[in-house]
Amino acid sequence: MVEWFTYAGITKMNVIDVFPSPVYVEHYPEKDFIKSITKQMLSEGEISPNTYCSDLFHLGNNSQTSILYEDFFDGFREWIINNATYFIEAVMGYRIDDSLLITDSWINISKKGAYQHPHYHTNSFVSGTYYVSIDEDAAPLEFNYCDIAPYSQKQNLILEKSVATKYNSDVQMDVKEGNLLLWPSNLTHGFCNNKSDERISISFNIMPTQMKTGAYGFK
Repeated sequence: MVEWFTYAGITKMNVIDVFPSPVYVEHYPEKDFIKSITKQMLSEGEISPNTYCSDLFHLGNNSQTSILYEDFFDGFREWIINNATYFIEAVMGYRIDDSLLITDSWINISKKGAYQHPHYHTNSFVSGTYYVSIDEDAAPLEFNYCDIAPYSQKQNLILEKSVATKYNSDVQMDVKEGNLLLWPSNLTHGFCNNKSDERISISFNIMPTQMKTGAYGFK
């Protein structure tokens, strides 16, 4: 796609986008069932606070737990895998030689004032979030235009902005109840200044069970 830009009164068509990043959105038809099950789990489970934000809490956010493998999530988990398969094959254009596996999954509870530092997910191919219960004041999900995750070792060179463009600005994604978002796991993302008391989501990571390029790979 070629873009038109105006600078100093001169309009030029000389910018071409390369390597855009895809974010996939789909709506789950039985969102009330997922909301009921999730709230029941939260009332019975052990909720832990986030390390950096006292208004953000999690259920099952550790390496020994993946809440989407509870029996009552079977149909929902299959729906996520089907959408991730479509995203990887039809949108990203990669071949899946075997199947997909949800490696980690957990519940997020964001109270008023909650935020999550920009971060990305390691040891994962595709990451995603399903929005269980939110209201109109819920903070949007932000994808950051450059890698500013606090633990990144990549060098960053940043100048002050003179004008906001899509090449130097974060992208905000509306969060709607019942929506699933999928994206490549290396995209930096987070949210800030949540104004809602009802922002509950399920996040997860997905890996192909077989990684293969030519003669090299593993299963």
